[in-house]
Amino acid sequence: MKRRNTKEEDEEIDSDEIVDFNPSDTGEKDEQDNFFTETPDEKRIRKAKEHLEFIKRQNADNDDEAEKVLRADYEEQSGTRFDDIKLQLSTKSPEPIRYRAHRVAPTCFCFGPGCIFSGSKDATVVKIEYDLANPSFRKHETVALAQAPVNSIDYNFSRKILAVGSADGLVTLYDMEGDETPITLKGHRKSVTGVVFNQKGVEVFSCSEDLNVRVWDSTNGNILMTLFGHQSSVLGLDFCNVLVSCGADRSVRLWKYQEEKQLLFLSKKCLQSIECISMFNNTMCISGSSDEQLCLWDLTRKNPQYIIEHAHGVGNPISAVAALRFRKLFASGSCDGYIRFWEIKDRKIVPLFNVKLEGYVVDMKFSERGDFLAVQISYEERLGRWHPTIKTKQGVYIIKLEAVKI
Repeated sequence: MKRRNTKEEDEEIDSDEIVDFNPSDTGEKDEQDNFFTETPDEKRIRKAKEHLEFIKRQNADNDDEAEKVLRADYEEQSGTRFDDIKLQLSTKSPEPIRYRAHRVAPTCFCFGPGCIFSGSKDATVVKIEYDLANPSFRKHETVALAQAPVNSIDYNFSRKILAVGSADGLVTLYDMEGDETPITLKGHRKSVTGVVFNQKGVEVFSCSEDLNVRVWDSTNGNILMTLFGHQSSVLGLDFCNVLVSCGADRSVRLWKYQEEKQLLFLSKKCLQSIECISMFNNTMCISGSSDEQLCLWDLTRKNPQYIIEHAHGVGNPISAVAALRFRKLFASGSCDGYIRFWEIKDRKIVPLFNVKLEGYVVDMKFSERGDFLAVQISYEERLGRWHPTIKTKQGVYIIKLEAVKI
């Protein structure tokens, strides 16, 4: 299939462009409308007016309540909502639970149905079955063998497939429920550093040290698009209705790949590579860099909204971040011996609490409900081996959390 490349564009989004549903714009619906000849835009406007009238009728005596409902509905549909919740360390199980699956340094993990898939530099992916109600229960099974160290993995619950990105430039798709032959996606010229599915699992995205981001059809393995723009190795990806990436060129990029456009985001204070990125919702994300910075990004603005310098102390690069989806909470990891939890308050990053964990943090993710944070600890860096600490107890650690009433 012919590859389509995207032009690098540094455009700015004006927040004033967000659609504002104004009650004064509504009028009586013409009962003689011809629904068979209306255009898609006319249909969208008609549906919006009908929905607005419905909300007004439901809250006829309370304009403030109607406004709240409309705003919540808009945020739900646009993917920009934030739910009010606070977390604290579980009082019942404050100590992290450790699950070890590899003899060689682990590099990444992802959640599966009642399990965790863990990747390693030994070129294997191990399925770890766990039961938080019974911490002593654990079962390991090797489910994938690569030809090179595994750098990134992701699982799609809709299609029940596992994507494995490895250092030989390959992305391999494994059917975890059937007996279908694995599909190998070839195209990257250097090590694959990140893989992620879209929600439906039809498309899978990968990034590489070859400076490119690629879009694949996971049903047949065809390459749909190659996204050019990064000037150095692409180190991380995330997807939440939109695709973002970060890299050694110190940039964060938002890819409007279907429109063949991209938005470029830079921080004047960031002087080294951006190692990791995680999205809160469609328009907000957090990144961590090797010069020890945490940056909060609003993807409708060109510059970071807030920066924490030396977030884990001087000399400790940020190696992993995890945002709790649709919550103003995230965690970060480095090599300083602590997992740090933060919240977003008034567009500022505010520290919450820390959990002691020795070793290199190579990956971390919140559970969907936010009742625990999983952290992959290794004795060396994910993509290198510069300062190994052999005494580190590597493995996936589960940090239990509980909600706090606001």
